[in-house]
Amino acid sequence: MSRARTRERGRGAGGARRPRRARTGVLAAALLLWAAPAAARTAPPLRTEGGEILARRPPGPEWECEANSRAGEGFRLAELRCSRAAAGGTLRLYAKDYDGPAETLAAICGRDWRSYYRGTFREVSRLDARRSRIGGRRVCAVDAEGTSTAGEPLRLREWYAVARRHVLLVTAAGPAEAMRANARAIAAWRDGVRFRAARR
Repeated sequence: MSRARTRERGRGAGGARRPRRARTGVLAAALLLWAAPAAARTAPPLRTEGGEILARRPPGPEWECEANSRAGEGFRLAELRCSRAAAGGTLRLYAKDYDGPAETLAAICGRDWRSYYRGTFREVSRLDARRSRIGGRRVCAVDAEGTSTAGEPLRLREWYAVARRHVLLVTAAGPAEAMRANARAIAAWRDGVRFRAARR
């Protein structure tokens, strides 16, 4: 068959090229099918009732999240908390705004952390607390690992920041192996939390 005749098969009467409607239609349908599940997976952000904290929900249906608030001695707490089952225990994520304390970052980082975590750890095998900068904000980053009061392996990572009469805290806690396996989700939680007090 000649090249001229091969080209003619793609042309209609008068030599005009036929539109590729079928291929375009299939491509558009495929794009819609691909986009729909992605849109369905986009969950609304988490927020406290008073709008003190806004955060991205961790990806995956296995996460259970809730918002809470309560009054304490000299402060009012607003918090978001998420948890999911993990190998060896439960993985937990928190974001907390303590409205009232006038602590400095140096004072927070200088705490006696082994004493401070006495109600969390039965034994601490590793503990580090240092000031650093994350996302343009100065924080005190605490990383502790040991045995929980329930006798289970536990790693706890916390990031403290201060604003005017506010102590802002992001926490991840769980079995050490689960913490390592979910390092990206933990970093996304830490970096995705927004505190209203920090914008003042």
